[in-house]
Amino acid sequence: HMLKKFVAEIRNHSKAELEAVLKGIENELLQLRVSKAASPTPEKLTNLRVFKKKKAIVLTIIRENEIKAIKKRCEENGEKLPKKMRPKKTKKERKKLSKEQIEKRRKVNGRKSNWSK
Repeated sequence: HMLKKFVAEIRNHSKAELEAVLKGIENELLQLRVSKAASPTPEKLTNLRVFKKKKAIVLTIIRENEIKAIKKRCEENGEKLPKKMRPKKTKKERKKLSKEQIEKRRKVNGRKSNWSK
C-alpha cells in the first residue's frame, strides 16, 4: 500500500525534514483544491484524499517524536512526566497505596484490610 511505504520513508526524518515534507504536501493540497474548483475529476478527488492522509501522517509522526523527546528528557533528569502524558486510570487507582506504603502502614497499624486511603 502506498501510504505504508510513505510512512516507512519519513519515519526516521528529522523535525526540519518533516516540516519541509509537510510544507510540500500543503502546497500540493492547495494546488489540488484550486484545480478541483476549476474542473472536478475523480482523479483529483482521490488525490486530494491521499494528500490529506499524508498530511495527517506527517503531523502524527512529528507529535510522536515530540512525545518521545519529552519522555526521554524526563527519564534522564529524573523528573515526573507532564500531567497530560501520565496514564489517566481512575481516581481510585491513582490514589491507591504502593506496596512499600502498605508495608510501612502495616508496621504502624498492624494487619488491617479496611484502612481509609
